[in-house]
Amino acid sequence: MKVGITGQSGFIGTHLAQTVASAADMELIPFEDAFFADEDKLRTFVKSCDAIMHLAAMSRAPSEEVLYETNTGLVKKLIAAMDAEDVNPHVLFASSVHETRNTAYGRAKREGRTLLAQRAEKRGTPFTAFIIPNVFGSGARVFYASFIANFAWQLNHGQEPTIQVDAPIRLIYVDHLMKIITQRIRAVAANDFSGDPPVACIAIPCDFEKKVSEVLALFRSFKDAPPAADADDNVRNLYDTFISYADREV
Repeated sequence: MKVGITGQSGFIGTHLAQTVASAADMELIPFEDAFFADEDKLRTFVKSCDAIMHLAAMSRAPSEEVLYETNTGLVKKLIAAMDAEDVNPHVLFASSVHETRNTAYGRAKREGRTLLAQRAEKRGTPFTAFIIPNVFGSGARVFYASFIANFAWQLNHGQEPTIQVDAPIRLIYVDHLMKIITQRIRAVAANDFSGDPPVACIAIPCDFEKKVSEVLALFRSFKDAPPAADADDNVRNLYDTFISYADREV
């Protein structure tokens, strides 16, 4: 299977690219963010893929309007390229638990998912949208969109984290998300729709839920010692994430 990933240089994209590149039954099709500004390159990309995971998105922008227009614009360019080449790869779309919010980011996610689903329904091709909880793991950009990345980097570099809102957060480890995405790619490629239908919106379950203060307390404990030998996998995954920022540059 030839798999392309938009947003390949981002946090989730980097992990997914590594997963696909190491899989014996998958071939990673190269993608660069600049392809969205070059119609020919984008068209060459989409016609080279059996499946495309659309991760490219802006999380922060100078204004709500810029964020909304940028993210919906990326979806529209991807659709236009597929239409121009008359190709129908299995498109997978990374939406978020935040899509229910009336923010520019949430509205862009909802509209992007709707546009891609409508195209798939019209053409009779598979489409998968994932409603993804907050993702953590090594490599997330510091001071951007992940409080876990921020806390891990700050505590490893002598800074004091600040809690903005101490709310319960639903979290999934990035490695677990990779398994869910690749399982869906393989299932669709094998025409195995015994679980979700060809055009599906899948709410990905979280690994666990913790308040922001609880995560910070764990990270503080990791400064003194690693977790106990009998600690559960979620704590160990948080520890691995924490120590990965010790040598990380911002």
